[in-house]
Amino acid sequence: MLGRLSPAMVLVLAAVFVVVGSLPVPTNSGGPPGSRAIRVLAGSTGGLQITGQSPRSVSLAWPASTDLLFDHYDVQFSVTGASGPWTTAATFRSVTATTYYRDHMMASATYWWQIVEYNSVGATTASNIVNASQPAVAHLSAALTAPTSARLTWTNFAVYGGAIAFASYTVEYAIAGGPLATLAVIPQAADRTYGTSALAPASSYLFLVETADKCSGAANCGGSTPMSTSNSSGSRVFTPLPLHTTASASSKSVTLGQGDNFTCAASGGLPPYRYTWDFGDGNTAAGAHTTHVYPRVGNFTATCTAVDTLQSQGNSSVVISVQAAPGGGGGGGGGSPPGGNGSGSPPGNGSGNGSGLKPPSQPPGGHTGRLGATVFTPTMGVLIGVAVAVVLLVVYVVARPRPRPVVPPIEPSDNSPGDGNPSAPPGATVVAASASGPSSKAIPPWRPPEADDKIDFDALWAQAELERVSPLQGAAARRRTLDRT
Repeated sequence: MLGRLSPAMVLVLAAVFVVVGSLPVPTNSGGPPGSRAIRVLAGSTGGLQITGQSPRSVSLAWPASTDLLFDHYDVQFSVTGASGPWTTAATFRSVTATTYYRDHMMASATYWWQIVEYNSVGATTASNIVNASQPAVAHLSAALTAPTSARLTWTNFAVYGGAIAFASYTVEYAIAGGPLATLAVIPQAADRTYGTSALAPASSYLFLVETADKCSGAANCGGSTPMSTSNSSGSRVFTPLPLHTTASASSKSVTLGQGDNFTCAASGGLPPYRYTWDFGDGNTAAGAHTTHVYPRVGNFTATCTAVDTLQSQGNSSVVISVQAAPGGGGGGGGGSPPGGNGSGSPPGNGSGNGSGLKPPSQPPGGHTGRLGATVFTPTMGVLIGVAVAVVLLVVYVVARPRPRPVVPPIEPSDNSPGDGNPSAPPGATVVAASASGPSSKAIPPWRPPEADDKIDFDALWAQAELERVSPLQGAAARRRTLDRT
């Protein structure tokens, strides 16, 4: 086609190209100085994208240019915002170089990215702007599982993809501020726990996990395998001293029925502590301080067990001798108290059963025993007996029967009704026959009592009681009382 043009037309076309190339083009405030208007790259299918991130690295990808006059790509970033200023991180002159890997980034920092394309006549186009924060470093937690063992657990916030791939975890430690040493290397990204043992007691440990990521499968790695590493947060543990337990008693020799105070103290290990007791007689208790009464004579081993937060155990024991309570049993012959049969043994040598032998579970001369947790002693028996006697005496006084008055028998009068002369009127003279001859007895007429008469109230009360029992005898007794007054 150019062969058919005349020389004049070729000169005209050349002049047009010179004029167009010299025209000013509007600048883009979001790109570098002198760049042209921003647009999405021709033929792009989504524009610039972040395909992978770790705390210290980033991976970018973008579609290839379709400009026939393509010259190169500039990869640019900003740390202040989408309006720049922009810094060129890399330049690619191959139109197919559409991925980018960069390390030495700052963890948790925010970056803005864009791709600027240049063609051979000086025209530029800029991609879309993307921004994202770099992931934080791993968080490590270390905790003791035993006095000299620890378990480590950590996180990994990296997003693997694009040109970023996981390489390894390196578990490191330092003792009491010393240099770091490698404890283990873990090649799997999903393995984020580690247990360690055989730590030194009474020591301070600092643990760290270094995460290594690498550039993989991208032409812009330059034929090598750049590594990006980041250290986790540190975690400290303090291994305790071995657990030590001490048991003690207020008295190592007690009499039967006497309480003993026990104390258990622990040191080392990881507080707080939990205490339990075994008194050696089938009884147990809990707590650092406790009291116990042994139920029988003998030697007993009281053992305290202390358990700390790590479930470590420490034991300590104390031996307690329980003696028979002082006191006599059977007395001398002929005058022994109940329970002794006159064995003739001096006081304190008899058991109260005449055998002279001391029962194994009962002190001589006494009836001391256990009723639940209360000791029954002879003194308590005396007090209980006195209390029962007082109660019985009060019951007897209150409930005893009241004595009835004794009324003498009534002698029948010569002229009282019912004596064989019912027709004799009051005041009549009755003549009674006797062996010595007839005799007469005058019966005074009845009169009501006067104000100055003296009345025997006790007799009247007795008569009233008698009337209640026998109305006939009561009426006769009342008449005799009034006659006397």
